[in-house]
Amino acid sequence: MDKNELKEILRKHKLWLENKYGGECADLSGADLSGANLSSANLSKANLSRADLNNANLTGANLSGANLIKVDFSNADLTGADLSNTRLIKANINNADLTSADLSNSDLTKADLTGADLYETDFTDSILNGVVIPITNPQEDNPFKDFADCSNPWNY
Repeated sequence: MDKNELKEILRKHKLWLENKYGGECADLSGADLSGANLSSANLSKANLSRADLNNANLTGANLSGANLIKVDFSNADLTGADLSNTRLIKANINNADLTSADLSNSDLTKADLTGADLYETDFTDSILNGVVIPITNPQEDNPFKDFADCSNPWNY
């Protein structure tokens, strides 16, 4: 997808979010957005299922309520992004930076977070069934050990 086409989709999506004439919900399902700079973009409620966002810059982006099923966020920068109330089922989030990201109330069933930076990531009330996070020392390295409100794939 070229830059101008993406810019037009984002413009129409903004109008749609504001309930203005000419607005249209962004449908970026299956789009190749690898390496795209979407920092601070507002893609809330957009359809990004199966989109390729590897190596994308999504710092501070608003993806709340978006459809992110089978999205590829590998090596993406999602620092401070809002991914609350999203469906990240079977998402590839390998080596992504999720520092201070909000994933509260999200469904991450079978998502792969191998190598992801989860420092201060909010998983409050999220579904984490079958999430892949390799942990070398579960008692010390488990980022979910204190989250009583989450579905925990480990049996501690």
